[in-house]
Amino acid sequence: MTPANYPDCFYIINGPEDGTVFPIVRSPFQMGREPACAVNFRLDEAVQPVHARVTVVSEGYRIRRTNTAPVTVNGKRAGAWRSRMIRPGDIVQVGHTQLTLQCAPQGLANRSHGIVTESDVAWAARRAGQGLLKLGKWLLKLPLRLGGRILGHWISVLALLGVLYWLWPGFRYFVQSIYHWFR
Repeated sequence: MTPANYPDCFYIINGPEDGTVFPIVRSPFQMGREPACAVNFRLDEAVQPVHARVTVVSEGYRIRRTNTAPVTVNGKRAGAWRSRMIRPGDIVQVGHTQLTLQCAPQGLANRSHGIVTESDVAWAARRAGQGLLKLGKWLLKLPLRLGGRILGHWISVLALLGVLYWLWPGFRYFVQSIYHWFR
């Protein structure tokens, strides 16, 4: 039975901590052995420090693993890129521990009707975009680092301007308009 203060809960039904209840009070949250995880498996050595990430969706939750350790929902694997939906009564296995989800009428999952949730494709695109942004920042800093150490700061500034002119059409248009203005 769900406690009155915490409407949605994960219950351990099989594992080293049988009967333990984890109330769901926010979303997203993490499952793992780390003390900061909302669902904290202290006694299961097969669980990673941050094993899975869980977010609320309409009438349930979405789970995806955060490393190479397996997470299953009703026997089907959840991946880092391919998430699985958890509905009330589903069996989730993390490490050697099995949990089940119970949702109450006033819980997060039942109050989330109409919330637009992120699909796996959108999640992957956002993650890829973040990676590309980091790569772009690194590529922009590269001429400054190399040029500043090898040939001095003026060369690095000229190299950066050359890269901007070559890669960014808006910057190229700006330089050409300034050139035509001074002619």
